[in-house]
Amino acid sequence: MLEDVLRKYFSDIVNDILLIPVGMDRSNYEQPLNADHAVNACAGHIESGAVIEGKRNIYPELAAAGLWSTPTDLAKFAIEIMDAFNGKSQKVLSQTMAKEILTIQVEPYGLGFNVTGRGNELTFSHAGANEGFQYILIAYPAKNAGIVIMTNGDKGLSLIVEILLSVANEYSWPNLPKITEKAVIKDIDSDLLNKYTGHYLIPASLLGPNQIVINISKSDNKLIISNTQITRLLKSFLNLN
Repeated sequence: MLEDVLRKYFSDIVNDILLIPVGMDRSNYEQPLNADHAVNACAGHIESGAVIEGKRNIYPELAAAGLWSTPTDLAKFAIEIMDAFNGKSQKVLSQTMAKEILTIQVEPYGLGFNVTGRGNELTFSHAGANEGFQYILIAYPAKNAGIVIMTNGDKGLSLIVEILLSVANEYSWPNLPKITEKAVIKDIDSDLLNKYTGHYLIPASLLGPNQIVINISKSDNKLIISNTQITRLLKSFLNLN
């Protein structure tokens, strides 16, 4: 619709109203990437660890899946939203619009973001994935703080969770689970691990309209969870869908 009304390509529209004003000079909506940009783009990895055929997919649905970016550029985006919210910038948004974006419209979402907390604990976040890539952005306007974590693998969310909770614990960020003690690695009896292998069913009512089957197996005396849907479980745990 934007292209029809403005008579411009979607990529040009976003460049003009967002990427250029915010200084996101390493972000674009090229699908596929041109040769110069492709040299600097990482390859995606599927759950097995193998590189995606062609290194990365091509997505025609630009608004939903076409953005190429970096943690630094997405952090600039989050900072601009916080600055607009706090009345420090109008490069892209007025303070009124920024506040509307970070106001819950339909629980737990504002306009484009998951929104939790109020006042000093107001938090906005967004998590996303294309095949072979996963990321999360979370920010706190009252604290002028936040983090962007990006990975190039379908198992990246487990690493994201570890980094996110560690940073949140260090800086006492609200609305995230607290780390009460450090993990201690211990050897576990192999027979005990065998008792936990098998298929586990997560009922549809817990995480949405579809039930999830999680497969747990044992390898090298370790338990392995294998199912791409486990990412939905972790996102639900963090309330970052």
